[in-house]
Amino acid sequence: MHRMACALILSVALVLATCASSQLVWAQEKPEQPQAASPPADALQQAKSPLTVAVLNFEAKDKPVGDLGEKIADLLTVFLGLEEHLQLVERARLQQILEEMELGASGVVAPGQATRIGGLLGAQVLVTGRAFVVNEKLYITGKAISVETSRLGAELAKGGLDQDLDVPVQELAAKLAAWLKDNADKMVASIQTPADQVAVLKTALGDKERPTVAAMVIETHVGQATIDPAAETEVIYLMRKVGIPAISGRELRIADWAMEFLRDASLSPPSISQKADVVIVGEGFSEYAGRKGNLISVKARVELKAVYTKTGRILAISRSGATHVDLAELIAGKTALQMAAGKAAVELLPEAVEEWNKIRAEEARQEKEAEQEKE
Repeated sequence: MHRMACALILSVALVLATCASSQLVWAQEKPEQPQAASPPADALQQAKSPLTVAVLNFEAKDKPVGDLGEKIADLLTVFLGLEEHLQLVERARLQQILEEMELGASGVVAPGQATRIGGLLGAQVLVTGRAFVVNEKLYITGKAISVETSRLGAELAKGGLDQDLDVPVQELAAKLAAWLKDNADKMVASIQTPADQVAVLKTALGDKERPTVAAMVIETHVGQATIDPAAETEVIYLMRKVGIPAISGRELRIADWAMEFLRDASLSPPSISQKADVVIVGEGFSEYAGRKGNLISVKARVELKAVYTKTGRILAISRSGATHVDLAELIAGKTALQMAAGKAAVELLPEAVEEWNKIRAEEARQEKEAEQEKE
């Protein structure tokens, strides 16, 4: 093990020297890659941008490898950082987050913790794993966990106890990098930017007739009522971008009805709301998720219902969540609500428009039959 440790130090020095002359750039130093708006294959377009990856310390409890957990993570960060399709979060920054969450060097991360850590770091993928010994051989298992979709991929590498550590770690890095490249579209939420959302909505709606839609979303930002509704504004913005005539529910003064409707969905829409064909009623709330230095992470959830104002029939329902990090808690909360509302709207609007068109066609058919009977 002494020879192994010495070889490890020499290997790390050589790898780092190579990285210094390469085009390796840490996540915080890399400029964000612009994302072009994409049609229905938005997930594939998203996958063209580098995945942001954070490598946690590996679990290593067996006596011969008890001190290798952090070293494996350090080496793995270097090797994965050489891949063009990956951006690596700085290990020092990650370690501070783990210490604050009292995870230390354990390397054990539950799904809920993965989401929280990823939100604080801005990472889309967390890599962790375990090192153990079987029959005098070193086995290293690595797991790539998606923060956004919870998808998980696992790979295995092995080597001798007297072998240089960088050999099995480099093998594991190559396997994980290949898996992440092949599954990049499944590791990130399929829709992220407003431009993507508009493109997907336009494709989904096609040339269908658009109803006039009012939107009223009751929002609470980190325990405080809001005057400037982020979720409602985002829903209206997306509707107008795809040719849906949109009205703020505040203009129709239906806030009181909306709050009652959220408690009792059997309530019929008020007559004033019939200035619109459909009213989207929803609620959004955000809450503090964690802090890293001056950065504050806030998570949000938005739930929407599309209601046919003529009869009160619910046309579609959607819900979504999001997390955002900012220096200001309220700004982080508003942005998270905006992101969640965008995702919920993309799910809700095509179904609501489809159902509205079906109802309108049925109403037209019934009116025609009634006229024929009169004749």
